[in-house]
Amino acid sequence: MWRIPAVVLSIFLVVSCTKTSKLEEFRSDRGYKIIFEESYYVVLDIPFEDAWMAVLLSLEDLDWTVGTQIETSGMIATEEQTIGTNRDRYACRQWPGSRTRVDEMKCKLAVHVGSADGSATRIRASTSIEGRYVYLSSNGEEKIGGWWQCTSTGAIEGELFDAVLSRLEPLQYDQGVYRRWMSRRG
Repeated sequence: MWRIPAVVLSIFLVVSCTKTSKLEEFRSDRGYKIIFEESYYVVLDIPFEDAWMAVLLSLEDLDWTVGTQIETSGMIATEEQTIGTNRDRYACRQWPGSRTRVDEMKCKLAVHVGSADGSATRIRASTSIEGRYVYLSSNGEEKIGGWWQCTSTGAIEGELFDAVLSRLEPLQYDQGVYRRWMSRRG
């Protein structure tokens, strides 16, 4: 008698714990569709060399200092940069009613340029963001609580993709040039 409820409960737990295959997406400030799955990315029907150069020039335009670039693996990593609190304003969690706030944020950007399929090139970007929390002590002084890891909302990645796609702007809305990567799973 207890076997049926146990089996139903087991199935429910397995189904509820599995990751959904739906990709999250949002629109950047310039209207480009950006997709999230572990990192944010866009897929373009352009050669690797063109995408690589567009990314490097876009990072320079956005005042990111490249710390590491390995063209053979398609990896680019920036040096840590202070980004203020408004560039990704929702990345660091604020607690309503709390006496803490984020007064400074710093970020590193990692970019991977690689082949998606055939002539298409996928540009992935991921940020590591930290926020410095300050709190109001009992005597009314602000004190530094320390640096905490924040969760990117895609704003910094969106800035990069906007810059890259703007460099390729004559091609931006041609279906054969800029298109969404479709998962082979679904």
